Amino acid sequence: MPLFGADIKKLNSIDWNTSGTSGTRGTSGTSGTSGTRGTSGTFGTSGTSGISGSSFTSGTSGTAGTSGTTGTSGVTGTSGTRGTSGTSATIVQIDTYSGTTGVYTKPTNAKILEVICIGAGAGGGSGRRGSSGTNRFGGGGGGAGGYSRGVFNISSLSGTTFSIFSGTGGDGGISITSNNTDGNSGLDGGGSLFGNLLLALGGQGGLGGSNLSGKGGQGGYGNFRPLVTESITYDGSGGESLTSSTTDRAARDTLYSPSGGGGGGPISSSNTDGRGGDGGNILCIQDNAINTGGNFGVTGSQGGNNPGSYLGSGGGGGGASSTVNGGGGGDGGNYGGGGGGGAASLNGFNSGKGGKGGDGIVIVIAYF
Repeated sequence: MPLFGADIKKLNSIDWNTSGTSGTRGTSGTSGTSGTRGTSGTFGTSGTSGISGSSFTSGTSGTAGTSGTTGTSGVTGTSGTRGTSGTSATIVQIDTYSGTTGVYTKPTNAKILEVICIGAGAGGGSGRRGSSGTNRFGGGGGGAGGYSRGVFNISSLSGTTFSIFSGTGGDGGISITSNNTDGNSGLDGGGSLFGNLLLALGGQGGLGGSNLSGKGGQGGYGNFRPLVTESITYDGSGGESLTSSTTDRAARDTLYSPSGGGGGGPISSSNTDGRGGDGGNILCIQDNAINTGGNFGVTGSQGGNNPGSYLGSGGGGGGASSTVNGGGGGDGGNYGGGGGGGAASLNGFNSGKGGKGGDGIVIVIAYF
């Protein structure tokens, strides 16, 4: 029951400072039964989402530039045909011996030996010195050295070493310094050899000029032994000093060997001076220069050297003269060329000396 104003005054008039006797504590009441939990309320309906704003429209891309036109491709060239495969190179060893002696030792692993021997050329004879109104012949041309070639299967050769000798060229006949005297003969050339298998003889010296003739020397020749599978020999005789024509004084041409020297120029009984004969030509050598005989009182030209073939050509004969000394013969070329004959002369003038012969050579080619 609510308190009213009078009741409140009464309460205020009570002396609250006086404590009363505490009453006994009452028995605690039993706890009431807990009420049942109420049903949870339903969730409210979610509000609808707002309408999204519209996106801006993208601008259109610019138009791409036009691509340039592609150039036309060049036409592909036709492929060249494939070259033929080269053959395997053959290994060779070349040894040469000239104007000397030596010993050759078979190379290890060599299969074939090719050997070439060229004999030395002979010297030409000197011309006669004689009186007017007589025949005075020049010296004969020196003969060429011989040529031999052999091919050997090295397994068939006994021994390991071979002696080698290569000949030296023969000297020409010495000039005549005394009146009414025949010329001097040239010396023979030395032979060239390889062991006991291959030999090429030297040329024979040209004879000295006389009042009868001036014979050219005989050319050397090649010789060979049984084991050779091939041999080539040629004759290269020197020219003879004749009064009939210049052509007759020329040395004999050769095919594939050294050539002899030309004959020396004569003076006939009618006191006609003759020019020297030409040295022999080597026909297998292209553009081989002919070693011409000398004109009147002139020395004959020297024989040619041909390194590629090792074949020397003969020297030209000296030209005769009744007013000066006779021309000397030209020296023979290396290898094996014969010396030219010296020219005749009139008393009071020296005759022409003979040309010297070219040295010989031995060439050994080993094939592996």
